Amino acid sequence: MTFLNDLFPGGKKYAITMSYDDTSLDLNEKLIGIFNKYGIKGTFHLNGCGLESKDLDIGHFREVYFGHEISCHTYTHPRFGNMPRESILDEILRDRLILEKIAGYPVRGMSYPFGSVPEKYLEVLKSCGIEYSRTTGDHGGFYLPDDFLHWGATCHHSGGINELLEKLIGDANGPRLLYIWGHAHELPRTAITFETIENFCRAAAEHSDKIWFATNIEIKDYVDAQHSVRYSLDGSSAYNPSRISVWATRGGKAVEIKPGMNVFEN
Repeated sequence: MTFLNDLFPGGKKYAITMSYDDTSLDLNEKLIGIFNKYGIKGTFHLNGCGLESKDLDIGHFREVYFGHEISCHTYTHPRFGNMPRESILDEILRDRLILEKIAGYPVRGMSYPFGSVPEKYLEVLKSCGIEYSRTTGDHGGFYLPDDFLHWGATCHHSGGINELLEKLIGDANGPRLLYIWGHAHELPRTAITFETIENFCRAAAEHSDKIWFATNIEIKDYVDAQHSVRYSLDGSSAYNPSRISVWATRGGKAVEIKPGMNVFEN
């Protein structure tokens, strides 16, 4: 039987991730409160320089961001275009070092300041331990990236997110990812408000039986695990070398491929 890598954890066809930039700690905390209320997951890309100058309560910080992801956004939020390689290394590594001390775990992802990076610097990111980075090139679709260092989002949070949620659920194919990004500091001063985000989260939570709510790095790890699975030619077995279960369609049914060897009945 043929396997299709078309499902997220739990055999779900759809996933949603929320991604927010810049160090707006009080506003991020308010946003996280909404996410937690509805079981939504977020990734927060922070600038280290905005944290160094603050007298942070690390225990409170970790409690607030628990279940979500802390990710890089460079130390000072510069434009990469005219910067030398050494300065970019410093921006990323200094940011990582500060964030890891505060978060208490390896920081592996990033979003580009001002949305992009010259192609020649992608190797710099890899050498800094960055496994994915989000651009600001919204594509309006629900597809996963071919290259996680060029991870375009579905839309900014001002881009008709409730309509996109309805479109997502109406798509019979899988896997489909709705990736929404923004800045928490936009919410008190634009037409997109905290109430807008809460209404979206409430509507998304009503479909929690169909949607996997995940952080950016959880999606990257899951796709990597999918790609690592090896299948027998006749579809009777699969070997999953990763530490997490992968879900696939086999013979029209959702199957869980657990870590290690899996043997299936015909």
